[in-house]
Amino acid sequence: KLILLDSLLQENSRLDNVNIYIMYRLLSILAVIIIKICCFDCYKNDLYKTHRLEKLCRGDGGKVTVVIDDVVSSFLLNSSLVPGDKFNCHIEMVVRSSNTGMFVYFEEMFLSEPTISGCTEDFVQFGRDILFVTSHLSKKYCGKKEKVSLAHCDKNRTEAPQSLNLEERIYSEERDREMDLWIRMNLPAGAASAKTLTLVVTPFKK
Repeated sequence: KLILLDSLLQENSRLDNVNIYIMYRLLSILAVIIIKICCFDCYKNDLYKTHRLEKLCRGDGGKVTVVIDDVVSSFLLNSSLVPGDKFNCHIEMVVRSSNTGMFVYFEEMFLSEPTISGCTEDFVQFGRDILFVTSHLSKKYCGKKEKVSLAHCDKNRTEAPQSLNLEERIYSEERDREMDLWIRMNLPAGAASAKTLTLVVTPFKK
């Protein structure tokens, strides 16, 4: 019984260490992303790439391949710049080394809110494939996520503090050199405000 108890304690300790390592790694990557975003003016253009999804995505929703070099890449979308009543986009992001992963941070998102059935009207989704078969799909992301700025850390601020739900703001790809991104957006005529999206993709060493 003592041996069994000792084994269980060792296993629990090992699992705790694994969870701590995973959390530390995610927070470390997120800290780097936030620092680079906040210090955008400090970085030269060759260290930070900006992609306009209205121009990058194909009109028929076909796949577009984007190579993610050792730079932070931001992907921006504004529905007021998109013709028609629907926006369908499929991007395959590729890193050059199998030792490199990709970390995605939702800097800002203003899409339709989820219904009881989930993200049905607008959504962002990630995945990976094997040859031509999709082998993994993430959950769908939608709703509203305000941009987090350093102003929210000001102790003299009067407005209520903004909630930062990391689970709804991050996604990572560590198993493959490729990561698929799908964006679906309905664009009703006469909408009161534009739908917007800003994704920040940061490569990292596994």
